[in-house]
Amino acid sequence: MVRDIKLKYVDFKNWPAEDFVDGTNSGFAINSLKTGKPLIFKHGAGSKLYDFEKQSYLDLFLSDGALILGHGHRNLETATKVAVERGLNFGGISRDEAGLARFIKEKIPSVEKVGLFGSEFEAIHQAANLAKLSTGRKKIITFVGCYSSQFLSDQDVIYVPYGDSRAFLRILSENKKDIAGIIIEPIPTYRVDIRIDEEFLNIVCLTSKDIGACFIADEITCGWRVLEGSVCQAKNIDFDLICLGRVIGGGFSFGAVAGKKEVMNGLINSRLKVLPFSPVVARTALATLRLLDKRFYQTLNEKVMYLKTELEKNQSDFRAYCQGSMLGFILNNSLYDKDSYYNLWQKLLKAGILFQPDFRRPFYISSLHTKNDLKRIVEMFKK
Repeated sequence: MVRDIKLKYVDFKNWPAEDFVDGTNSGFAINSLKTGKPLIFKHGAGSKLYDFEKQSYLDLFLSDGALILGHGHRNLETATKVAVERGLNFGGISRDEAGLARFIKEKIPSVEKVGLFGSEFEAIHQAANLAKLSTGRKKIITFVGCYSSQFLSDQDVIYVPYGDSRAFLRILSENKKDIAGIIIEPIPTYRVDIRIDEEFLNIVCLTSKDIGACFIADEITCGWRVLEGSVCQAKNIDFDLICLGRVIGGGFSFGAVAGKKEVMNGLINSRLKVLPFSPVVARTALATLRLLDKRFYQTLNEKVMYLKTELEKNQSDFRAYCQGSMLGFILNNSLYDKDSYYNLWQKLLKAGILFQPDFRRPFYISSLHTKNDLKRIVEMFKK
């Protein structure tokens, strides 16, 4: 009989900040709390998080958008428990990994092969490596304001302003013989005025084909968050590779690269020597994706539109933007009013609303946010 070992917690209420490197263990820095100590959570339930001081927080951060089903969803808890009982890692392919790969292919028909990884960082870097292997070239183009631009920082990366066709075509003409891949987010999540620029996406896609470079769709954030499956697939934009993550993991760290088999086959020689993918993550991911159908997104998007409309009422210095269940806003008619945003973030935190700490990125709601939750958010914003 296995003895149940209960963990003994010390006084988290007065835990010193010195034990943590600021900003690495959560989405917000300790010094931004102005308390000199980290905010340590005890548990999450539904749309809320709870700390060790019995304070509840209405969660609009949702692990940076990953928790589309909220905290403690029954289906995910059951799936994770079953997977843990079977084994944490096999060092080989589990049936849930195979099922997850098949599910991704079914929902994104242009995908021929899928590679699963333990993090978004690995997925983006593997996509860049695959582009280099398949073309024999060295340089990668990415775009300022896109998620992948935060991860690609070596000397072979060229940064271009998102949406600037003239700058993109000029840089392309100067480097076209060296470009291995072009990686772009269909919805740039480091721009609060989030939107899909279909014209620009098509220009990038077509020109990548013209020069023989890989077109890589970075859908780490927007894949399965905006709609069921891929945004690029829905817009008929022909990618060679797609990077997925965030929502699919159901709260676990997760990354995937998928795409055309002639490019994906390079993984045989380029795969990083990391811990094999966990069947626990795979089963939780499958349980998540099976709940995300068209009806689910219709209901979620109705909540988002209600929130957007109510927040904008009688607010001359406030503009809200949304794409699916991703929301962004600007204050004082300025995209970069960081100080006003930070001041608002502090006030919301004191009022028990955990908001997106990065003024450049969107915030989110989950399926477990109720109408009363949304009304409370509107009331707090107006105050």
